[in-house]
Amino acid sequence: MGGGHALVPVAVLQENGEVAAIPEEPSVRGLGPFNTHALTGDSRTRYQVLATTMERWLEKEKIPHYAPRLLPSDMYADLSHPLGDGYREIARELFGSPSFQVWMKSWGSKADQVRRRERSTRTEQER
Repeated sequence: MGGGHALVPVAVLQENGEVAAIPEEPSVRGLGPFNTHALTGDSRTRYQVLATTMERWLEKEKIPHYAPRLLPSDMYADLSHPLGDGYREIARELFGSPSFQVWMKSWGSKADQVRRRERSTRTEQER
């Protein structure tokens, strides 16, 4: 796993109580859309081991996440960029996933907290 580079940011975010999200960086593509149809057999196997390891770690740590399923090859523009139909399919799946629903609900409560803090700050400044 290359020293766990993909897991360090998630662990740091989790320690700080933040919503953990996997950024779109080459070292952490394991959970993003990826056209494994274009890989050689050995590369595909290595990728699947990495992605499975990352998903299991996130599950073990109880970190909500979403890993899009492999789309048909004709839905990709290249190795990691789906075409419009591919993005629509990913969006449909993401919206229906339990982890996304939990994340959306947490953002609602966080937005309320921010609004209350802003109102409180304005009130204090007006005094």
